[in-house]
Amino acid sequence: MTYSQLRAFHNVARYSGFSKAAEQMHQSQPVLSGHIKELEKIYDTLLFKREKRSVQLTLAGEELFVLTKQFFETENETESETETEIETHSVICVHISNVHV
Repeated sequence: MTYSQLRAFHNVARYSGFSKAAEQMHQSQPVLSGHIKELEKIYDTLLFKREKRSVQLTLAGEELFVLTKQFFETENETESETETEIETHSVICVHISNVHV
């Protein structure tokens, strides 16, 4: 399982379809479809029930979606905290360098 596969799965589930997920991710539908098929192959289970122009999560898909939501929320929180720490550190460094000038 790769980060790209998890991201593809998460967005297809989040946007309830390949088209919207592909648009949001700036990727082609075949790329996303390939990631999902690979996940399903690795774990020998369907993650989505595919119908004409929509998808629905299977039970396995619902369980994975809960986990990917937690994962990507944590990732976003970590990025935000890191950015805040970098900005705070940068401000302190600039202030200190101004004092010495």
